[in-house]
Amino acid sequence: MVVGSVYIAKPEEEKRRTRVNTMRKMFLIYFLLICGCTFSPPPDKGTVRSENVKSIESTLESSCPEYKPIKGTTFDFIVKCKGIGGYNLIYSHGLLFDKLSLLTSKGEEVSLDLWAKIDDPSHPEVSSVAEWRVIKKPEEVDPIALIVSASASSPGTHDGQGPFYYVVIKLTKSASCITDFVDRNSYNSSKLARELADSSQNKPCLFQNPK
Repeated sequence: MVVGSVYIAKPEEEKRRTRVNTMRKMFLIYFLLICGCTFSPPPDKGTVRSENVKSIESTLESSCPEYKPIKGTTFDFIVKCKGIGGYNLIYSHGLLFDKLSLLTSKGEEVSLDLWAKIDDPSHPEVSSVAEWRVIKKPEEVDPIALIVSASASSPGTHDGQGPFYYVVIKLTKSASCITDFVDRNSYNSSKLARELADSSQNKPCLFQNPK
């Protein structure tokens, strides 16, 4: 029906349009449910798809082969523990503190300042397990990041009740360095550490000249 220059739809036409629109929406929903289609934004640059990344653990123990003699140091032992994909870890343990360095496939030793987030660490220690985030290929694994746990005691004690962190280290051809710290007491801390590790490739190093 037309009144002046304005068209007013009849009630029957409005009902028909409503039915058509409803059917279109129902068909779209049905189609999405049947084909299982999902839509998600593209991953951030530098993020590896999580389904392509797996974790492999290695150990840090006194039983690892000796790396350097301890004479003239404050350490009880300095050992080289086997890592993944050509990387190894130099683990130095002493009464006063632990130290961890990364030995690259090129033989370069990178010192890791695991306790930089702790103002006054007392008896800093590194846990006995290292977690490597890797992309598995048919005949090899490609490490992209390393996660280790670092802790300290309360000031002036050896009570082990001080700060406790996951430390995320990116592994690239151009640089291997710390990119993130995650408080282990926070919610879903291990999951968050893995997510940060998987997106660490293009992140800047927190420390350009680690101690």
